Amino acid sequence: MDRVLARLADMSGIACSARERSASPGCRAPAPWEVRARALCWAVRPGAGARAALQEVVAPQVRVNATPVMVVGALIRYEATPVGPYDEVTAVVVHRRAGALFATVPFMAVSSPAGLAAGRENWALPKTLARFTHEPRQAGEGGCGSHSAAVGDGWHIEVREGGTGRIPMPVYVPGLLPLVQLGPGGTLHVTRVGARGLARRAHVEVHVHAPPPLRTFFPAGRHTALFLTRLEVRLPPANRR
Repeated sequence: MDRVLARLADMSGIACSARERSASPGCRAPAPWEVRARALCWAVRPGAGARAALQEVVAPQVRVNATPVMVVGALIRYEATPVGPYDEVTAVVVHRRAGALFATVPFMAVSSPAGLAAGRENWALPKTLARFTHEPRQAGEGGCGSHSAAVGDGWHIEVREGGTGRIPMPVYVPGLLPLVQLGPGGTLHVTRVGARGLARRAHVEVHVHAPPPLRTFFPAGRHTALFLTRLEVRLPPANRR
């Protein structure tokens, strides 16, 4: 568990563990990316404890004069990417600064060494490796799985889906919210991610077995969620500052 704490503390510098360095094939898929996926997403307003934990894992260069206003959890199954299909669990923090909003990712775990390498190289995303399991829905229902788990080095996240609505609604995210990450050498990577797909209302129950700060800021508990299908996401090259 000490390794988890050290990794979270070093995420802003995109540090890799020895296992991740040996598993990663290097970035062979430069941006832009266009991917297809399905996902479960839920959001909470961070309390005092979560805000304090985020001070530990969001780099000062990113959060300067900003206040975290929302933490979004997501379980994603990428069906088609430049490095093949893989799974992901992530936490995205939305900040407000001088009336404007931006997002940053303090935690992201994936099942693909190639996806890890590309995420770090292209967008300075703090990806780590994890093993994923899924108990699928009943035949014909699709989805991310009624019970999914991601297991990493000293942490374990479980997501149980409690059912989805029957009527899908189209969603479109035009890339107005910048994603800001701190890369090697103190360079800021700013990316505007666009997405479109279909959304249905769902319910999730999330359990996080991990030491702080991950246990403190990752959005656990029972939440209303969105189940996204036919999701098409475009990740352009990051603007490096």
